[in-house]
Amino acid sequence: MSIQKRPFRWLAPFLTGMAVSPMAFILVLAGCATSGSKLKIDDSALNEYQQRVDALTKENSGLSGPTAAQRKGLEAWKELISDLSVEHLEGRVSQVYAEDTFLNDTLITKRTAADVEDYLLETARMLDSGTVEFKDTVWSPDGGAYVRWEMVYEGKKLAGGQPIRTIGMSHLYIDQDSRVVLQQDFWDSTRGLFEQVPVVGPQIHYIKGQLQ
Repeated sequence: MSIQKRPFRWLAPFLTGMAVSPMAFILVLAGCATSGSKLKIDDSALNEYQQRVDALTKENSGLSGPTAAQRKGLEAWKELISDLSVEHLEGRVSQVYAEDTFLNDTLITKRTAADVEDYLLETARMLDSGTVEFKDTVWSPDGGAYVRWEMVYEGKKLAGGQPIRTIGMSHLYIDQDSRVVLQQDFWDSTRGLFEQVPVVGPQIHYIKGQLQ
């Protein structure tokens, strides 16, 4: 559940090509598919997420629902993430995330509380404001939580500084020390981030329109 600038570095050639000719980009993809060319797909983050979920499910096999510690940890996570400002986040992430943790927000993967804090602070410094409103939560029998949320944020370099709304869901596991040990976000990063970038955004929006 974060927005940051790093992806633009490795996406530069891809985004430049789209800006030049969106339809050419679609045709190139179609050509690759029909010619039998194989694109390398990196499933490592997906595989790690599933492996960790399997391990946590086994570890929590004796539970019949969330414990008091897990509920406490979820409320602490919500309170932390609700305000994406440097002042609110700094020095507090290690109180919410376990040192050995897993965070994937569809853009990056982090595995320590220190790295999660660095990432969230980098995001916060890019924004003029950022808030998250939590809609509802469903607990699974093994202690996992699915949290639906809506994020609103503003940044001078995104959408001309206008407020941006995006929705998503987080799958979390919290240990008996009330620390987050896994967070997998599910959200539309195209709408939430890439469509809001000047020059590139309209091209992505156009491509999505052609695919409907």
